[in-house]
Amino acid sequence: MQRMARRYQPEVLWTLSGMASLDLPEITNPAELETFGETLSEALNVQANTGGATYRVAWDDQEDGATLVVDSERHGRYRQSRFPAEFFGSTEYASLMSLGQRLETAHRKTRPTRAAFRQFC
Repeated sequence: MQRMARRYQPEVLWTLSGMASLDLPEITNPAELETFGETLSEALNVQANTGGATYRVAWDDQEDGATLVVDSERHGRYRQSRFPAEFFGSTEYASLMSLGQRLETAHRKTRPTRAAFRQFC
């Protein structure tokens, strides 16, 4: 994650890790890209109203495939991350998705059940 954070915005990487993965065949489907972009945008902009950064997510159609473009603005500072189609087929993306799955599994294991919660209340 630290290595990828030198090139991409860490907030975007963390958000991507918690989403369903985007497979290479889906990159050629405009409807799938739009859905993925909207989901990412909603997840990133959750804290925009509380002083967090605001994000704009779009797809840039290039000759070698679609590129995910994430622009952010926070207190007048702008930053852009570009994720080319190859990124979604890379081992880096696979590792990012694996990390997200491990974190979700660990969270489910440590989250108390309702019965356990009632026991302590």
